[in-house]
Amino acid sequence: MLSKNVPLQRSLCILRRLQFGPASRDQLAYFVQIEADSTAYEDFSRKADRKMWENDIKRLRELGVQLDHYDGVYHLISYGEFTPVGLTEADLNALAFLVETFSPGALNSHAIQHLLRHISDWLPTNQRESIPMRRQRLRVDLRRKDDDQIVPSVQTTIERAITQHRLLRFQYLAPGQADGIPRLHTVQAWQLYYDTVRHHLYLDAYRLQVEGPHGIWKKEQWQAYRLGRILPEAIQVL
Repeated sequence: MLSKNVPLQRSLCILRRLQFGPASRDQLAYFVQIEADSTAYEDFSRKADRKMWENDIKRLRELGVQLDHYDGVYHLISYGEFTPVGLTEADLNALAFLVETFSPGALNSHAIQHLLRHISDWLPTNQRESIPMRRQRLRVDLRRKDDDQIVPSVQTTIERAITQHRLLRFQYLAPGQADGIPRLHTVQAWQLYYDTVRHHLYLDAYRLQVEGPHGIWKKEQWQAYRLGRILPEAIQVL
């Protein structure tokens, strides 16, 4: 239970309720009474309670929070200049790792990306704007850790297919092919991951068909593709 009769805590309580969705004045007042101050806004017909409410809303706006009010309902537009969270360098790198790992197509990516956007919204501008750069550095670091030489265009093309939910086609030189002839694979790209045991970057994908010297093979199944064995000349997003 928050300390009673602290104006700032009442304002922050209003903000927390608006994070769940739009709400009327009475709904917000009830939330504050339950969470922070049971004596707040007891009767809006009284001038003192109306003034307390106005001051609590004004305090949020002075902090930089952007609110809108229409049709009797308050809406949280953005946190604006209100940045209550600061992260260390290690925390920012971990956040970038999560954003990169749970890109569209990964398991539970929608819910996790929604959570990560919330966290990013609370950060100072310079920290928030550093996330894309950290993601790019992470991709480069993964390529460097891989024992293979991975052409950057291979990874960026795969990432585009994952993000846009489109099929991917590429020539793949599998280690089990005794003839050394690459096969043309058509897949639904799912996610990229780094195998810490094999020290290679892989594409997890659902294979739709394979074209090779003996024709077309349409045995659909999940398959892990080692990026270093994808030929850069023929990769394309369909």
